Amino acid sequence: PPVSRRRSLRGTLASLAGGLVARHELFARSETDTASWILFSDSHIAADRTLVSRGVNVSDHLERCVREVLATRSNAAGVIVSGDCAFLNGQKSDYDTFGSLVKPLREAGLPMHLMMGNHDDRDRFREVMAAGAAPSPVEHRVVELVESPHANWFLLDSLDKVNNTPGKLGEDQLRWLEKSLDAHAGKPAIVVVHHNVVPTTGKAAPQNAASVTGVIAAVSKPPKAALLDSTELLDTVR
Repeated sequence: PPVSRRRSLRGTLASLAGGLVARHELFARSETDTASWILFSDSHIAADRTLVSRGVNVSDHLERCVREVLATRSNAAGVIVSGDCAFLNGQKSDYDTFGSLVKPLREAGLPMHLMMGNHDDRDRFREVMAAGAAPSPVEHRVVELVESPHANWFLLDSLDKVNNTPGKLGEDQLRWLEKSLDAHAGKPAIVVVHHNVVPTTGKAAPQNAASVTGVIAAVSKPPKAALLDSTELLDTVR
C-alpha cells in the first residue's frame, strides 16, 4: 500500500477476502485518473545500485522511470510491476534496494501491485515487500485481483523455480482464474503474466488458440522463456 495509507490500511487489508483491495481505498485520491495505469517489468534490481548489466545501470533506469511517472502520471490509478523485481535470484537485499527506489511512488499515494518472475523468490519477497498487503487467494503464490471502474486486472504468478527460465501457473491458479473470471464477467478482464504465452501443439492446443489473442500461434516446441502451461491458460481464458 502507499506509505501515506499503510498504517490505516493494514487492518482493512487483513480482513479482505480474495486478495482484493476495496475500490474506495484503491481510488481514494479524488484526482485519480482511473483510466491510467503504469506498467513496469523486468526491473532486475540488485542490492548494489552501481551494478551494470547488459550495458546499463538497472537502478538508474528504474529511478528514471519513477521520476517520469511522478512528473507526468502521478495521478494514475496504480503501478503494476509484472515480475523480475530482483536481479537474479531474489535476495532480500535486492528487494531492500527495489523498495527504496520505488518509495517515491508510494509516498505520492500510488498503490503498487508487484508480481513474481523467474528471478524472484516468493519467501524473501514476502518478508521484505509484503507487509500490509492483502493475502493471496492462491496458496503458495503471489496472485491478485484488482478491480477498477473500467476493467479488472488479474495478476498471475508464473514463477516455477527461482533463477530457472520457464514459467508455470499450475492447476490451482488456473482454477482460481477460471472461477474469478466467471465471477467478474461484467467488466473487461486484463490478465497479466510474466512469461511469454506460447501454446504448443503437443498439448492438444485448440484449433482456434490464435484467435484468443489475435497474434499467438501454436508451436511444436515452446521457446526457453515460455509459460509451460500456455495452452491451459488460453483454454481457461477462452
